[in-house]
Amino acid sequence: MIAPSRLHKGDTIGIVSPSDPILEETRPQLSKGINFLKSIGFKVVLGKNALNIDGYSSATPEEKAEDINSMFSNKEIRAIFCSTGGSIANSCIPLLDWKAIRLNPKIFLGMSDITVLLNTIYMETSVVTFHGSNVLESRVDPT
Repeated sequence: MIAPSRLHKGDTIGIVSPSDPILEETRPQLSKGINFLKSIGFKVVLGKNALNIDGYSSATPEEKAEDINSMFSNKEIRAIFCSTGGSIANSCIPLLDWKAIRLNPKIFLGMSDITVLLNTIYMETSVVTFHGSNVLESRVDPT
């Protein structure tokens, strides 16, 4: 079992969207979640494809995997939070870079459909993952 390091104020959290898209009407909710993370001392970086829309999905499987793989490979990113759950997160599983994930263990957080990624990442790499609120579903209001 490989446990990722804990977060500290000033650390950078990457946000990915491996499941449902962030629609125009849900972007304010995502912004609230991002603002909350910033208000408690974290830097936040959106994945290159995090706001894409590919029909009923957030992005193509290749784009989803690109964001996850790049977040794990980026030494500045200390944790990866999923924007929302939904469906078809499993489409990117065959494209994930297991070696990069194993060599760069980070907090990977999400729930709902994201559970398939949590379980598969752990099974393939022994990196501990975290089942918890996605950024969009965060109920905390920092205002």
